[in-house]
Amino acid sequence: MISALLYDREEKELKYIDTAFRDAFAKHSEDTLKTSVCCDEEKLKKAVKETEIVDISFLEAVDERGIDIAGKVRKKYPDTAMLLVVSDTMKPTQYIKPSIMASALIMRPLDEADTKETITEFIQSVVKAGENEGDYLYVDTLDGKIRIPFDKIIYIEAREKRIFIRLSREEYGIKETLENILDKLPPRFARIHRSFIVNKDKIKIYNKTSRIAELEGGLSIPVSRSFKQVMDNL
Repeated sequence: MISALLYDREEKELKYIDTAFRDAFAKHSEDTLKTSVCCDEEKLKKAVKETEIVDISFLEAVDERGIDIAGKVRKKYPDTAMLLVVSDTMKPTQYIKPSIMASALIMRPLDEADTKETITEFIQSVVKAGENEGDYLYVDTLDGKIRIPFDKIIYIEAREKRIFIRLSREEYGIKETLENILDKLPPRFARIHRSFIVNKDKIKIYNKTSRIAELEGGLSIPVSRSFKQVMDNL
């Protein structure tokens, strides 16, 4: 599953963009596309607050406020592939900057043929990059196949005959075993309990007396006696 964030205050334009994204994605990818479509800032803020992974972002940035929003989205989602709609009255230096790093641009007023072509090329580049990217965990969920950046994973838990991958605000449940998942993870991950694998980069404090690992985001997980040495060697 690929997560997309679409923001445009022009509702008619947003509807066209949403359709163009879905059509291009369906044509060039076998993944599922999950979109958050926002026509105002309040909806955008809510979507950003609730969504931890955004692979693709389309943002209206035709003024200074839009540029500021694009910068904030880039800061929250540093790996997102970003497509901006900008105005021909703007200076390129307003939107071509390191704090935004847009992958592609569409100029307003939109030409439908050019817009469709740009979106198609943009989606193709995102799909190709995803196929070659090695810093993700790929898993099958009820919503389809998704890719999760390793650095977003805090811990992985086995419970209720399933595996749950915990991020700071989201959790994905899959049918898998800890043993098989561990084989797909880089060295930064370690098993510290029969039911838990932790991202060692997310550990803040380890209490040796209670054998509790305090993690980012106020989360905590137990450390079993048999895996105590793993934590002692951190």
